[in-house]
Amino acid sequence: IFFRSYFRAKMKLHELPLDVLRCISDFSGTASCSHVCSLMWNGLQQRHLRYFIPDDCDVHQMMRNLHMRAMGTVYLNFMGSTLGVSGAQALAGLKEAGALHTLTLDLAGNNVGDSGVQALAGLKEAAVLQTLSLYLAGNNVGGS
Repeated sequence: IFFRSYFRAKMKLHELPLDVLRCISDFSGTASCSHVCSLMWNGLQQRHLRYFIPDDCDVHQMMRNLHMRAMGTVYLNFMGSTLGVSGAQALAGLKEAGALHTLTLDLAGNNVGDSGVQALAGLKEAAVLQTLSLYLAGNNVGGS
């Protein structure tokens, strides 16, 4: 009975408070909600980022350009790039993102090594991070 009346009601997203819109957006984990109307565009822009990073990307420059405070969900795919240890250390700076609650890093085949993984381990100390997914296949990690 609840669902029938719920779906008959007209959805007026522009009347919802921004914190409710943020909860809806966080639940979906995508940027889709920011494309509904101008209110949601302004309130949710850059909240959920999903990037496939090309091999020639300067990770240090990318980290400087990201808007760290607004990001809630971040998915970065570096699979098969030449990230290396210094790139992994730069990515460890994501722990300073004040609103970051979900982080997925696909670093497969990047030769980050043990010291790069050590730097990435610091991500677990991020203030509000709830979910951390690291894909590290093919990175020369572990004992000899």
